[in-house]
Amino acid sequence: MRYLLPRAVPGHKPNQRSIQKTDPPPNVRVVLGDATQLLPITENPEYELSAKFIEDAFAAGHQVVITYLDATLVAYGWVSYRSTPHIDGWWVRFAPGHRYNYNNFTLPAFRGQHLRGSYGVLESHDHKQGASHSIAFIEVGNQASRRAEKRNGGRQVGYAGYIHIGPLHWSYRTPGAAAAGFQFVYLPTSR
Repeated sequence: MRYLLPRAVPGHKPNQRSIQKTDPPPNVRVVLGDATQLLPITENPEYELSAKFIEDAFAAGHQVVITYLDATLVAYGWVSYRSTPHIDGWWVRFAPGHRYNYNNFTLPAFRGQHLRGSYGVLESHDHKQGASHSIAFIEVGNQASRRAEKRNGGRQVGYAGYIHIGPLHWSYRTPGAAAAGFQFVYLPTSR
């Protein structure tokens, strides 16, 4: 039997471009990344990133925002403009006009320093994709990420989650998550 706790959806907010109007600190550089920047870090388990994940994400057309502190890659975050695989056959589906932020990560030694942010590097991609809002979900117990999302202008719109027991799969969402067009969908053969 497998039971997954509800997932919070605290992200229906204006895009980073309308929230973050400041430049990053002088020793912080934020860029749209590519595989050549990420593949070398897959050898270090501290980054929690595999070469397969990177290849699959780029093949699906997703983008990655990378944060450097001086010359050290300290954080990354992925974005997608269409339905995105989550885990175990579950996908995240969201309304058109949204950018989905997922798999955000900061090295443990740099957490709490507020270094991660897009600082406008996604503006042209958002415009091309017609995205005027961003959406994300954060595990209910992940208080640090919930605080960061709130600090960056996000607001919780509801809850969504799923239950997987043997061959049975149920997803659920509160009215706020439904209004934001956010849901988990079980598509075990899709990729």
